Amino acid sequence: MSAARARSPLHGRGAARLAGWFAAAQLIPLAAAPALTRLYSPEELGQWAIFAALIFIAGSAAPLRFEQVVLVARSRADGLGAALIALGCAGAGAALVWLAGAAGAYRAAVNAFGAGAAAWTWLLAPCVALLAAALVANGWLLREARFRAVGLIRVGQTAAASVLGVAFGLAGLPQGLVAAQFAGLLLTGGLSAGIVLRAAASSRWPRLVRLRALARRYRAFPVQGTPAVLLGTLGIYLPLLVFGRLFGEAENGQFALARQCLIAVVGVLTAATGQAFTLAATQCVRSRGSLAALLRRQLLRQCAIAAAFLAAAVLAAPALFGWFFGADWTAAGRYAAWLAVPLAAALLVSPVSPLLIAVERVGTNGAWQAGYVAALALLVLPSYGAPAAFLAALAAVEVACYAAYLALIVRAARNHDRAIAR
Repeated sequence: MSAARARSPLHGRGAARLAGWFAAAQLIPLAAAPALTRLYSPEELGQWAIFAALIFIAGSAAPLRFEQVVLVARSRADGLGAALIALGCAGAGAALVWLAGAAGAYRAAVNAFGAGAAAWTWLLAPCVALLAAALVANGWLLREARFRAVGLIRVGQTAAASVLGVAFGLAGLPQGLVAAQFAGLLLTGGLSAGIVLRAAASSRWPRLVRLRALARRYRAFPVQGTPAVLLGTLGIYLPLLVFGRLFGEAENGQFALARQCLIAVVGVLTAATGQAFTLAATQCVRSRGSLAALLRRQLLRQCAIAAAFLAAAVLAAPALFGWFFGADWTAAGRYAAWLAVPLAAALLVSPVSPLLIAVERVGTNGAWQAGYVAALALLVLPSYGAPAAFLAALAAVEVACYAAYLALIVRAARNHDRAIAR
């Protein structure tokens, strides 16, 4: 395998295969949801949603972005060294989470969102380490162009969590969803760590001096990348945390189901288009082509997809949820109709957002993420009489944020075209 391919493996068939695997990983929980909603109450789903959100917020940041260094490192040996550094950072991050939990900080945080999940706080630290290990192995396998293994790990994690969630629910296990989340991560995270350690064992283990030099060379990744990934994951999960804080576990379970279903659909719709646009934008920049024209064509396609998604969700979700998931989940259908509005905006804008990376406007992307999270955090300040009022405010804030994001993307494309025209 050439070094170029190792550093940039997502081409052609590889991108298409990954899109297919990721779409399958999104659809598996959706297929299991009708069984899960008949085995678990809205309160239990709400408790699991808070617990899972905290796992993904902490776990995504734990490797300190060295899992990205694995992809861009100059040599295979450096990539393997970066993977080992990332695993070490993940272990240290999990230890800090455990110390925070032992000091009572995490238990207090969980109690603020829902006391029912506090009994399972001891699972947070190992779940963070296991999720981070899976991210590290994902980077290593992408570098090695082992797309099938990447897809199998992603699908395996969601399949294991879904199947075990059903099994634990049938067995009447308390907090079966939380236990299933841990079991799924234990399976894939343990396998992922084994993949990296086996690769290291089959090669020459890098010396500590070399690892230190590697960490210094790529220090921009933890310094600049870790805050960015924290902002990104907070942007995904903050609405869920705020809703749970305001309205309690039962309503948060309804909200979590509605949001998870719609996000799964959006993920399937954007998996292929996002990868394809990333490649097209990168090639356009290299060939000095018109980014504005490329962006215009892509937005026209995304407008049609977003409009169809919005119409289907608003018209069908209120009646469909009660029939598909059970009579206890009719409120989730009403919430889905509200959530479809900001998610349609995300469906329009997110697939074209890699344009900012293609023109090296990473700072612009980070500034928007910071503003987006700050705007979402402000939603906790007003007093809402009912969930519908909060959902209306959430829709307004998110649509405004995505409109600003689209304006930044359009401006970047026009600036690029003006620069190459000179």
